[in-house]
Amino acid sequence: MWLGRAKDATLLKLIYEKGLAWRPRVLGIEAVSIQMSFAEAVQDYIDDMEEKVSQPWRARVFPITYPSKVSKAQRISGMEWRYGPGRIKYPAHLAGKWPFDQLYQQTEDFTPDLVLLPHDDCIDTISMHQYVLKNRGGKFLKEKKVPSLLERIRKNMPFIKGTPLLSGISSQDISEDMLDALSKNARKSAIDPTDRRIQRGRRNIVG
Repeated sequence: MWLGRAKDATLLKLIYEKGLAWRPRVLGIEAVSIQMSFAEAVQDYIDDMEEKVSQPWRARVFPITYPSKVSKAQRISGMEWRYGPGRIKYPAHLAGKWPFDQLYQQTEDFTPDLVLLPHDDCIDTISMHQYVLKNRGGKFLKEKKVPSLLERIRKNMPFIKGTPLLSGISSQDISEDMLDALSKNARKSAIDPTDRRIQRGRRNIVG
């Protein structure tokens, strides 16, 4: 992890140095208007270095987009299932060195109410990986239509697999339709009436 401010030329060099060391296939940059020109500069820099390095780093610059109506607090809260039980690994030998000390501190102090956190830039960066989606072929998929929260509840489509749909969402944003949909989902039978598979070794006794 690197944390700081730098001019574009310096930052491009740092990005490429990190890329050579770790060789990720994808480089994600937030799809914010002010950063789109920099994203193009990064891709050009990677392409230009192709002939200057004996074993060049080849990566695709991927714009990171977030679902509409998902706040910064909500997307960071999507990592809560990892923070709590310790399902995330940080370099222990760098725990006391900057900027990893900030990463450790922000993770330990994590709360869905970001007002209580002095800084959240490290865990916000970590949370971005949730929106870099790829299939088995390595190609990236983009949702054609972003479903609303109500549609996600009805279809049981969590933002992050394994995370409750309403995690990090204020009670004021939950409508009666959403509660009704949750109630209907809870009442659904665990037995699928369309399942015609034969269950052997079990008999129904009547009388």
